[in-house]
Amino acid sequence: MADPGAFGQPRAAFKARGAIIGMAYLTDILTDSPSRWAQPHRFHWILEFPAPVELPVPCSGMPGLWTPPHAAAEAVADLL
Repeated sequence: MADPGAFGQPRAAFKARGAIIGMAYLTDILTDSPSRWAQPHRFHWILEFPAPVELPVPCSGMPGLWTPPHAAAEAVADLL
C-alpha cells in the first residue's frame, strides 16, 4: 500500500537493501544533456517508464548495468 509520507511509493521501498524496488527502461545515453542537473563531460542515462514493484525483491546488485538472476527477474515480472 502506498504511504502518503513516502511520495506515493510503498514505504518498504525506502527501507530495502539488497533488493530490486522497481524497473525502468534505459532509452538513451547522452554526453551533452541540456539538463541543469547534468555535469559536463559525464554520461547521462535517460530512463523512461519507471515502475515500482509492490514489494522489494531480494537480489544482490552491482554498480552499473547488470542482468539480474533469472529467479529475481521472474519475481519482478510477476509484480509488474
